[in-house]
Amino acid sequence: MERKLTKKYPGIKRSTRRLVYGFLRQQPQATRNDVAAALTLSIPTVSKYLAHLTETGLAEEKSKLTPGEVGGRAPSTYAAIADARIAIGVSITRRSITTVAVNLHGRLLASHRFPMAFKRSDKHAQAVGEQVRKLITEAKIEDEALLGIGIAMPGLVDTATGTVVYGRVIDNEGFTAEHFRPHLPADAVILHDSYAGGLAEAWAWGNLDNAFHISLNESVGGSVIFHNEVFRLEDGYPGEVGHITVDPGGEQCYCGMSGCVETVCSSTKLLDAGAQTMEEFFAILERDTKAAKAWDTYTDFLAITIRNIRALFGGEVILGGEVGAHMGPYLRDVWVKVENMALFGEHVKDYVKLSKQERHPVAAGAALHFIQEFLQDPGPQED
Repeated sequence: MERKLTKKYPGIKRSTRRLVYGFLRQQPQATRNDVAAALTLSIPTVSKYLAHLTETGLAEEKSKLTPGEVGGRAPSTYAAIADARIAIGVSITRRSITTVAVNLHGRLLASHRFPMAFKRSDKHAQAVGEQVRKLITEAKIEDEALLGIGIAMPGLVDTATGTVVYGRVIDNEGFTAEHFRPHLPADAVILHDSYAGGLAEAWAWGNLDNAFHISLNESVGGSVIFHNEVFRLEDGYPGEVGHITVDPGGEQCYCGMSGCVETVCSSTKLLDAGAQTMEEFFAILERDTKAAKAWDTYTDFLAITIRNIRALFGGEVILGGEVGAHMGPYLRDVWVKVENMALFGEHVKDYVKLSKQERHPVAAGAALHFIQEFLQDPGPQED
């Protein structure tokens, strides 16, 4: 039998609350009758849960419809309050700290990027805390609204313990949230940056049945998405596309092997052509010989990677990360190269697509970890 809530909210079932709140989130506004009809609940039951959600600050009663719209007495409408709860996401890379604030509808409320080289030090952890507090102040987030702080980093993370078990990219092996907690104002969790990027992508699309998301950043990662959820294992790390060999005998990767995707499709391979940012790289691409050569080589290896992923998974391949967010006008270059090696005469445009999460996807995904967790049981903390 389902456990009821605390004495403060007698008779309120978590599963029913989740259903009612979930329906409200998907509508601009809804009447009692709308909710009752959609969820096959009685009007008294719906009234009780709407009152509960309003009392706990997750929903609000809106203006009444005019009698002419519905006939008879004008009913009240209700809507979910998107900013009732907010989560903070942090993306830590070799070169920067990015922070974002995300509400219950997955919308970015504020963001900030702070250039700072990663160091295994308390000074760096303190800087992360300062950036988080700065964002909280900027976004005017109240203490009771803050769900938590997701910290996404390169490195394999044990999902059971939250420990970075392989962290050669930025020397963060052994890290847990405890490293940052003294400097943070709320609960925190460490996440694999590729998982965070995939989670943000699943949210942005909302309907990914079978897809592989490639995170094309300083480091290259991937995530497998089934039924719009990122596939995870307690013992294993699916989606590590960065360590597929595509250039045998090529540059040595930090993993110890040679010619990994990581060594040829990192965003640094493009920036090394003489640009400081991806925006700058694509701005000079058509007039700079060095940039054009770097792009040609980059897309050669990216096309091979996409072809291999398609052969293994058979679903959509979504290009994300810094590179994916800026390559829009040049996606055709990738299509042409994949088309030349496509399986069974497939139409590449049907399955090679650009990310829909263009703004700070890794940091956004880190925040969405807490949003998704809350939506499984949308209630006050004292429940």
